[in-house]
Amino acid sequence: MIISISIYRGEESIALVPIIHCRESRWYIELSKNVELYEIGNAIFEAKEYLSNESAKPVPEDDHIRIPTWKLISKFKSRISFVKNTQHCFVDFKSENIVITSELVSEEFKGQYGDVCKKIYLPLSATAQEIGEAVIDVLNAVDEYYSRNKFDPNKKIVEKVELLNGSMLNVTKPSDKHFIDGFDHGAAEIYVSYDYVARDGDDASAVFYIGLGAELDCCLTEKNILDRWQETYGTADSLLINETDKGVYSLRAEFRNKEVHKISYYLRQSDDLLLECGMEVYKPGRRKKLDEKLQEQFEELTLSCNLD
Repeated sequence: MIISISIYRGEESIALVPIIHCRESRWYIELSKNVELYEIGNAIFEAKEYLSNESAKPVPEDDHIRIPTWKLISKFKSRISFVKNTQHCFVDFKSENIVITSELVSEEFKGQYGDVCKKIYLPLSATAQEIGEAVIDVLNAVDEYYSRNKFDPNKKIVEKVELLNGSMLNVTKPSDKHFIDGFDHGAAEIYVSYDYVARDGDDASAVFYIGLGAELDCCLTEKNILDRWQETYGTADSLLINETDKGVYSLRAEFRNKEVHKISYYLRQSDDLLLECGMEVYKPGRRKKLDEKLQEQFEELTLSCNLD
């Protein structure tokens, strides 16, 4: 069995968080950032001892409503800000050695860590001093990486989306810094989604998504689109439907009222499979300039879509 400890270094402190049942524990150790190296190693041994006693216990029934660990160990209002302002590494105690691995901030998924930055292997007999040195070494490697490689906010990232019919859709992700990955919004019919969040901690002002278009039940008549959308979004102030050849799509529908500005592009892939690329801007009357800007960005995203 692998025993893993997650370590976060912020501006003032270092937090060590044991990982239990593939999730970070609510129990953690916090150290001063300027602590001696052997003290980091001793804290890791303490966390390892804690894991030896806790890992055999079942997951608490209320674990799904637990407070995220990053909220317990920091004052940041969002995970995106937390990840941007901390360096992260894992300490894995394996049967044959100890592996200490630092990670870079993901350019693809905001608020997540991504590629490995540096990895150090130590024998199981390593001392607290040696483990502490290795932890600081891999965390410093993250700082050194970013001092050499500045993040390019305009870099285009193409995401590959596997569709239900087995084909692959390539889509260029929104480059605006306010977009975060919405994953699937808890809905099985959504492949990918991108939430527009103006400020950390705010609710999303808009969302771009690619999904199945399930609400239309594969019926693209004007009456069906209007009826289904009004059931969901309320009475329409306007509805425009027209054929298109933008990206891979063949039909464009646009709906407006005071609650939402919705645009969807559709491609019928089979009699019972409809691909949708959609945008929803919430309370568009309050966000006229943002609505205009996001519509331009959405049209770019739609145009970028292509099938392998």
